[in-house]
Amino acid sequence: MESLPNSGRKKKKQFDSRMKMREFKQNVYNARIHLKRAILETIASNVVQTRTELELFMKCTLLCTEKGTNYDYFTSNNDQKTENDPIASSISFLLEYEFIRLQFNDQLQEEIFVATKLGIACLSASLPPNEGFMLFSELQKSRQCFVLESELHAIYLVTPYSVCYQLHDVDWLAFVDMWEKLPKAMRRIGEVVGVKNAFLMKAMRSKSNLDQKQLQIHKRFYIALALQELVNEVPLGKVASKYKCSRGMLQTLQQMASTFAGIVTSFCSALNWDLLALIVGQFKDRLFFGIHRDLMDLMQIPDLNAQRARALFNAGIKDIRDLATADIFTIEKILHNSIGFDTEKQKEGEEKYDAHERANLRKLFITGKAGLSVSEAAKMLIEQARNFLTIEMGVQNVDWSRKEPEIDQNEPKIPVEIEVKSSKKRKSDEMCSETSPQRFKKVQSRSHKMTLRSSMSPKSSPQASSTFKTPDIPLNSSNPKNKLNRSSQEIECSPEYLKQAQKSRLQLSRSRISHRTQAKLLRKSPVKTSNDEISKEFDICDDSSNENQSLFHQSLLMNVSESIEIVDTSMVNGYKQLHIIDVCKNRQFFYAFEKELKENAKEISIAIGISANETPIKSTIGGNLLQNHRRTLTGIENHKFHVSDKKHLNGIAFCMNDNYVYFLTLQDAENDPLITSNAKIKLIKDLLKRSDVILSFYDAKEHLKAVSRGFDTFLSVKSTVFDPKVATWMLQPDLDNTLANMMSKYAENCHGIWNMLENGGSFNSIALNYRSGNDARLRSCVEACLVQNIIKVQIELLQDTGKGYLFKSFTDIEMPIQVLLYKMEFNGMAVDKDRLISLKDTCISLQKELTNEIYKQVGYKFNIESVNEVAKVLNLQKQGKTRPSTSKDALKKLNCPIAELIMQYRQLSAALSKFLYPFIKNGVESGRIHSKSCYTNTGRLSMYEPSLQNVSKNFCISIPGRSISHEVSCRSAFRVPPGRCILTADFCQLELRILTHLSQDSTLIRIMKSEEDVFKSIAAKWYKTTIRDVSDKQRNDAKQICYGIIYGMGVRGFAEALETTEDEALSLTDQFHLTYPGIRQYTEAIVQRARRKGFIETLTGRRRYLPNLMSDNMNDQRQAERQAVNTTIQGSAADIAKHAMIRMEKNLARYEKDLGICSKNQVNLILHLHDELVYEVPSEKVHKVAKVLKYSMENCIKLSIPLKVKMKMGRSWGELTEI
Repeated sequence: MESLPNSGRKKKKQFDSRMKMREFKQNVYNARIHLKRAILETIASNVVQTRTELELFMKCTLLCTEKGTNYDYFTSNNDQKTENDPIASSISFLLEYEFIRLQFNDQLQEEIFVATKLGIACLSASLPPNEGFMLFSELQKSRQCFVLESELHAIYLVTPYSVCYQLHDVDWLAFVDMWEKLPKAMRRIGEVVGVKNAFLMKAMRSKSNLDQKQLQIHKRFYIALALQELVNEVPLGKVASKYKCSRGMLQTLQQMASTFAGIVTSFCSALNWDLLALIVGQFKDRLFFGIHRDLMDLMQIPDLNAQRARALFNAGIKDIRDLATADIFTIEKILHNSIGFDTEKQKEGEEKYDAHERANLRKLFITGKAGLSVSEAAKMLIEQARNFLTIEMGVQNVDWSRKEPEIDQNEPKIPVEIEVKSSKKRKSDEMCSETSPQRFKKVQSRSHKMTLRSSMSPKSSPQASSTFKTPDIPLNSSNPKNKLNRSSQEIECSPEYLKQAQKSRLQLSRSRISHRTQAKLLRKSPVKTSNDEISKEFDICDDSSNENQSLFHQSLLMNVSESIEIVDTSMVNGYKQLHIIDVCKNRQFFYAFEKELKENAKEISIAIGISANETPIKSTIGGNLLQNHRRTLTGIENHKFHVSDKKHLNGIAFCMNDNYVYFLTLQDAENDPLITSNAKIKLIKDLLKRSDVILSFYDAKEHLKAVSRGFDTFLSVKSTVFDPKVATWMLQPDLDNTLANMMSKYAENCHGIWNMLENGGSFNSIALNYRSGNDARLRSCVEACLVQNIIKVQIELLQDTGKGYLFKSFTDIEMPIQVLLYKMEFNGMAVDKDRLISLKDTCISLQKELTNEIYKQVGYKFNIESVNEVAKVLNLQKQGKTRPSTSKDALKKLNCPIAELIMQYRQLSAALSKFLYPFIKNGVESGRIHSKSCYTNTGRLSMYEPSLQNVSKNFCISIPGRSISHEVSCRSAFRVPPGRCILTADFCQLELRILTHLSQDSTLIRIMKSEEDVFKSIAAKWYKTTIRDVSDKQRNDAKQICYGIIYGMGVRGFAEALETTEDEALSLTDQFHLTYPGIRQYTEAIVQRARRKGFIETLTGRRRYLPNLMSDNMNDQRQAERQAVNTTIQGSAADIAKHAMIRMEKNLARYEKDLGICSKNQVNLILHLHDELVYEVPSEKVHKVAKVLKYSMENCIKLSIPLKVKMKMGRSWGELTEI
């Protein structure tokens, strides 16, 4: 030291001082972390509450003793002192970040420390406050934007932060390659959590000077990708090779992530974020075992690993219940097949000892146990499964050897169970039997007699389900197939009893007493029930052993109701049974049901069950023999009420309350022969004509069309019709309105009933889905029950939304429109099949001529349908990275003869593919086209299968060398029969008039009230000239800007429409808004109001929600702003058009006698074209009907400006003349 010069000693002293200061700061930082956690834990666990108690606790710490801190951290506001004092800064941190709060205590008359939910969450998850706040911030952000398209987002959240320290090196080149190949959904998740292309490129080029926060995000995402593959059971070695890390490290990360998943789940549960906890909670076990979700149940067996569980699952052992009820031979066979084959015999040249060792290696090794043979392992796994279920159910001495009896193949098989409840005991002279596929129970009594009154008396409280171990009860000796003879039943039932029973049910429903059980449900396995205690819900007493009809078809109206149990243990408060009551089994019941409908039923949900006809056999050798054989087997010739060649009406389900459904079968196979088809048709027709009843259908117009086609007659509907599909569209226009989604949102108590179906599918109506594997009777009954429960909730929401205006729009506009659309779609639009075929041939001929002319001008043949080849022929260049555009607008700008010919060729192609071919396919046989209608987000009606709205107007084809161009008129094929006439009525500038009314621009109002050309008047005012001097281009520019504002067109769109530059287009639109300032003020007001409320409203109160108005993405935000303006105006126009349709229908009914309209000479709506309505009317009545139509449309709603309608008429849609 002495030898060092003074400068060296000085530098060394400074260095030592800096190192000591750094060490001191590190110690203080670490001390503060632990001190924050200690303070938080004492407060959260209620050990410390007051300031005195906290100060006493602080004085007991080693830190306080060593530092000798006497600073009053409660009263001082000196930030410098707080920063230097670890105790004060820790308390300040906990208060500032809301881990604790101060609350005044009246008893102590002072403020005390109380832990917040966040503090309690950190304590329950064993996290220090710093890490807890980091986790809280990340989870809070995820809750606002959680991506559920894959499991990756949830796995990322449970990937621990420490992985960046475990994973030292990342192959960034491989990461970038992997990132680029990820599906769009997974890349979206990466973008949400913070993965950026720029960082990946920077990391690939240089690993130094990387932002540590970004590095941690990217490393976590990289590991999350690996963990996702592990939980999807990708082999560990394969994942390790792909992500270039060791197997040991992957296993470590897997266990860490499993532990962290438990921490995150506990953290979310403490914060009452139950949904997020439910999502991430499943990954604790899945990450631990490295399994897919479907193996979680089997992995509860302690000695079962993932590979063996997967082998069992693939072989049909889906859960512990299946394993417990399986026999040893089956499990042994599965385990044998899961390992590679090797001979057990001694191989040539192999020592006996080596053969013995090789055999030992093939044994199954389980932790803590010696090597087991396959048979020993199978026996052990079954034993463990049975022990597990015994403990879970709390049942002792379960007889696992009980087998299910054989069932006749002709018996209907429904995968449901019967609920077994405690009830009144029966004596030993009863016999009980059960059928496995249906799990239906019946009781046969030799002397017992049951009345309808006793079976229907309401219980004071639900009875718990239970199972009992009993000796096997002998089946009926004459036939073991569980038949029941209806003719031998002694049942006291009369219409008076029926009425009284129904009132009991209604009273029970009104008092909201649940017909449900709170006990755990039995899993779908053989159920042993006591012959003493059988549910009264399905008691059928018989005094003979005659066997003629199956039990499934023996449901009588009230006392013989099928109780179909749902196996769904999660739905504790949901319906467990669906009571199906077949009203056609007994004539007395049918008439009682008919009387009930007439006198008491006011709100009914209906579903039409449709079944498939036998598939027709093609004309082949021996086809007639096969066809006759098939008809003999199925009885297809006996089917009634055919909807089409492929399907027929099976029956109709009615639900009036809760989970009780009445089924009216329309086929005679199981009918009382005295109940005629005419009686059933009359019942339906009378019900639809009643104006005092509300009928609810899912997809109402499709149900009404199906019944009309089945009955082969148009049905007059005067009842009020409700449709939950339409209600969902009104409540949430952007929501997918399938029945399954609606049930999840509005009727969660019906999940169990939905699960009765083997596969609900994405079909709109499950009752109408005749291709389903489920029985039509069951499908329709399930749908009727779901609709009844869904529509009740929806009506309440509609009434509570928008001060009742939304409900008024639903009842007065949207639902009457559904009935009108049913009538329109059922009647269809007349088409001339000869004209269609002639048009098709003409278009094909012209297309060939154009093709030859194009080849001639180009000089060689090429694929005209190919965009790339067309671009090559026309020498179009790429625009940046995008391929050259060959759209209509792009080809127009070329002003080239070849481009003009290609546009004409495309017009013909569109006419053939979009119109002529579909119309020939759908309308040649019947002579009428039957389209379907649906709603768009704005409220407009759109047509499909096929779309008549998109039929092009007349266009001309000009081929070089021809002096005369050829006119193509697709609309001319739509020609009505002799004595009929097409009448059209079109609103003039409807959307512009609505914009004028809403904006209240005084200049526009004056123009709209005048008789001059509207767009010429607008252009004259805009360009400051007279109407006479306005050019066609100026008029067109005014029209483009007006409709551009309505349709939410951007500056680029305006520039293309006006055929000018973007700057000039912007200047022109600014000038337009200066001329008509009310428009801009109104559109800005719409956007501001929508941003404040989150939705827009049309004139009738209908809403559309626009969440992207608050989006961080500016493009999405701008699009939402344009949608706000567009939907307000265009949606209001759609509402007015629908109101006009309803008004016209009412006026036709009112003036029916004056117009001379009768059933053979009707006025039918055949098409709606947004603002235009098309009617088919008698030729001699056309002028009278035109007056009524014009009056109805122009006076359907009151605006500050008049509505104008333009009328046309003619025999053909393409040959109309103005009236």
